[in-house]
Amino acid sequence: MFKYGGTGFGHLEEIPYIANKLNTTLDNIRDIIVGNGHKGSNNISSKLTESDVKQIKMLLKSGYSSVQISKQFGIHQTVVSKINVGKLWKHVN
Repeated sequence: MFKYGGTGFGHLEEIPYIANKLNTTLDNIRDIIVGNGHKGSNNISSKLTESDVKQIKMLLKSGYSSVQISKQFGIHQTVVSKINVGKLWKHVN
């Protein structure tokens, strides 16, 4: 097998893997800077949808407590409070 002289990259066949890993990292950085991809229900760990958040905001305006709403949606009260003050899901009106 051909080895690079002292670069530490190992075998020649590892180049596609290294290039793919670099491209993935660059894509992730671009998404963070531009704000694409991981907002709201596009985030794989999200328990809520945009529709849920609209309903939560409506319930908050109607006077329901964050405790009542959090139990209804199976989320922590802090999430409801952060939605209420615009720290989470601020892109949903």
